[in-house]
Amino acid sequence: MGIIKLKDLLNEGKLTEGKKLKLDIEVPIRDPEFKRFTHNYLRLNKKYSILRMPSYSMMFGEDKWKKETHWKYDGTDNILYVHDKKIVDLLVKGRATSDLFENVIKEGLNKQEVVDRVYPKIAKNLGRARRGTPKVEFHSNIYVRVTGNPDAQGEANPYAEYNWIKNEIYLYTPRMTSEEQIIKALLHEYTHATQDPKKHAEYRKKGYKMDPYEKAAFKAEKDWRKYI
Repeated sequence: MGIIKLKDLLNEGKLTEGKKLKLDIEVPIRDPEFKRFTHNYLRLNKKYSILRMPSYSMMFGEDKWKKETHWKYDGTDNILYVHDKKIVDLLVKGRATSDLFENVIKEGLNKQEVVDRVYPKIAKNLGRARRGTPKVEFHSNIYVRVTGNPDAQGEANPYAEYNWIKNEIYLYTPRMTSEEQIIKALLHEYTHATQDPKKHAEYRKKGYKMDPYEKAAFKAEKDWRKYI
């Protein structure tokens, strides 16, 4: 039997190529790291599964509901093929969020890329946060984030959120539909990270629209064009 290529398997209908992800980045990976990678991948979402093809020493990670391939692994050369090298590091270290593979927008805008590019500039320009630079995470909605259930739904659907206790910024993917929205959300929530938590609790009693800290955060959003 000759060498079976991935494109041949796809053409035979045995696999479904992920429409959003171009798996053209090669990442060498050792066996222990790959085991952690696959373990954490399956924990991300119950819809994710791993297709093993021992005859070809190949493995594929896919969304079994959407039939989209997230990554492929060549066991012969111990090479992972991914759309973004960063996902390997996040999964190996167990730091990936449930929306790791949902951050590639249909229009081709990579949400994570926007964050990586503008967030350091925002942090530098707005000044030091009170508890250090907050980590930024993507989530599909607030209910999924709180419950850990990928199918959780509800009426409230904020754009973004700053967690005053954990010092984390959450961006909700359905609302992050453009570069402008992502930048505005980062400016708004990082502004909160520079504010006094004790005064925040006091100002909240005035109501959302009258809260001086919210007014300051919305004012910060007006500078979003500086980061384009």
